[in-house]
Amino acid sequence: MNDRLRMLVIQLSNEKWQTAQQLAQQLEVTPRTIRSYIAKLKENGVLLQASHTKGYRLQNQTDSQFLNEVSIGPEARRREFLVALLHHGSIDYYHFALEHHVEDTTVAKDISLLNRKLSSYTAKIAVKDYVAALEANEEQVRQILLDQLYQESATAGFNVQALRHYFHFKFNYDELTQFIRQQLKQNDLVLNDYNFTNFVFHLLVAIDRNQKLGKTIQPEMQASNQSQKVISVLVVWLRKSYGLSLLTEDQHYLTLLLDNTAQISWKNHESIRKMATMVNKILQEINLRYELNLNDEHFVDRLLLHVANLVNRGHCSQLLRHQIPLVHHIKQTYPLIYDVAVFFVSQLAKKLDLALESDTEIALIAIHFGLYIEDSLINSDTLTISLISPGYQELRQKIANKISASYGKRVVVKTYSDDQRVDKSGLVLTTDPTVQRPGYLIVSNFFNSRDRANVTDKIDHYLQKKSDLRFEYFLSKCLSEENFQISMSFVDKRSFIEQRGNDLLKTGYIEADFLGDVLKRESMSSTNMLNGVAIPHSLQIGANRSIIDITIFPSGVIWDKNTAPVEIVVLSCIKASDQAIFGDFMDHLVKITSNSKLFNRLKESRNFNDFLHELRTISK
Repeated sequence: MNDRLRMLVIQLSNEKWQTAQQLAQQLEVTPRTIRSYIAKLKENGVLLQASHTKGYRLQNQTDSQFLNEVSIGPEARRREFLVALLHHGSIDYYHFALEHHVEDTTVAKDISLLNRKLSSYTAKIAVKDYVAALEANEEQVRQILLDQLYQESATAGFNVQALRHYFHFKFNYDELTQFIRQQLKQNDLVLNDYNFTNFVFHLLVAIDRNQKLGKTIQPEMQASNQSQKVISVLVVWLRKSYGLSLLTEDQHYLTLLLDNTAQISWKNHESIRKMATMVNKILQEINLRYELNLNDEHFVDRLLLHVANLVNRGHCSQLLRHQIPLVHHIKQTYPLIYDVAVFFVSQLAKKLDLALESDTEIALIAIHFGLYIEDSLINSDTLTISLISPGYQELRQKIANKISASYGKRVVVKTYSDDQRVDKSGLVLTTDPTVQRPGYLIVSNFFNSRDRANVTDKIDHYLQKKSDLRFEYFLSKCLSEENFQISMSFVDKRSFIEQRGNDLLKTGYIEADFLGDVLKRESMSSTNMLNGVAIPHSLQIGANRSIIDITIFPSGVIWDKNTAPVEIVVLSCIKASDQAIFGDFMDHLVKITSNSKLFNRLKESRNFNDFLHELRTISK
């Protein structure tokens, strides 16, 4: 039974009478097609009741024989088709269609969709007389295969059967992984589950490539560090145990992979254990300061390895100081993440009494934080989506899973069989066209691309509205005419910060030590965003009242040597309780300054009211 017929059986199993028109809307086909499906179901022995006025329903509650006759879904079918091509080079897609109980035209559409995907690899599937052939070189085939494995592991976890399906050479998975873990342990290295899976994937792909190319056994490389020792011993073991070999280039690549993902185990190293304790204390300070949750063990492991190397470079006076474009990008695009990194490095330097100030080093630390916390920053939102889908529970859960997969952490999906107890605080979706309520959005049972586009628009509108409300609150709370000025003169940034800071000190907005902390933060890493804006601020959030002090320099001023002029300076003094809404302000400011036309409008403001009006207008 194909997917459409099975979905029709599921729809008919909810005990309600449903007309051909209603069923057609659910399955996104015509009523005429529904009637042809009904005829096919009857031919296959499905017992149905039909009424000229009411429509159709199952004579007996869901027939398990047909609901259990599950053909694989379209994504799984396309994946299986591609895997067959990767291994065999060509297949008869007419027979493939028969085996999977679908029309040959369905497989033809699958091939068209796969070709869109394969275009990114400069590969394609050519068809002639029902024979589909993969046009790709060996390197492209290996990359496609590896990406397929990654996708499978991401959706279903690490699957041993999948590995055996993809790789046909003889190997004992349990024995192989046990040996790898043993070698890692003997060399005092640790890989988390994800990185271990990643390493095994690369190893098996490398072996499979060598088998396909028929290369002779290669000499092992000379082992000089822990990662190389693991690989060299593994190469010898594979040869003796299975007669498998690795190319020298693959040996070097796997070594590089370990170098970048393995951590030194601190269980046997007192100095590393002490470092771990220190890092965790700083992370707890960050959690409180920025309202984050940096307690993930794998994140801490990766960060700890980098910190150990950073501290070692600091002791040897070999900090990385060469400028890289990444520094500018992180400063401009993720200023809050960069600031978290500055705070982390400053606390580390303070606790170790060690000079670690370097824009490049801070940017590398920011990468660690950014990869982990970008989606969970204090100004992020989660939207509750309530899904009303009458009838079969499996169908309801399938739609919910699709929604969750599409939007990840942005949404929390709740499911309901009717609208009696629906959570209406967020977005409400329904698959039942008979449920008409203000604000409800009707989606199909397949949650197709059109549904996804409509829901995405709703989610973006909802979250943007919340962000705009917080932004407006921040403007009314933290910006005032007395803290806005247009200036033509500028001695240097230290004098400017002291002059503006002393004005704030007189009004009682800040304490004396706050100003010193702003200067300390500036000395660690310039707050020049390199896009015409500088945002000097304190490392410690301790202002008595949140104030944003704005100064516009129409002709620009030199904030740092060898950099473009700064035209707007935003001196930020933030009270701890306002940190979240400050995040929204920073997001809006980044969007504005990254667009030269919008930024020019803002910097050309003639007075405070003009500035505030432009800020509100271009932020919408």
